Amino acid sequence: MRECIYASEKKWDEELNKNYKTLLNLIKDPAIKSKLRETQIEWIKFRDTEIKFIGEFYSSFEGTMWLDVIADKIHDLTKDRAQKLKEYIQTYTEEK
Repeated sequence: MRECIYASEKKWDEELNKNYKTLLNLIKDPAIKSKLRETQIEWIKFRDTEIKFIGEFYSSFEGTMWLDVIADKIHDLTKDRAQKLKEYIQTYTEEK
């Protein structure tokens, strides 16, 4: 099960990077483009800190099922960000 979660998370990470680059290329306003870059850097910092917390939190419980929970929570972080960037792309293209 964990391997499936890892494979899916990898796909979402690829989608996240694709969406980020697409949005960055769509935005013409330098100030907004700069804010997107800044936001992505801050999101990566948040993600890394959250992953550490997730690992420590769920590792404190007994049982190997928590390893799957950890993988799933990390997967969801990446998926959520990829989807949020996709929403920005859709809004931008609909409004411009």
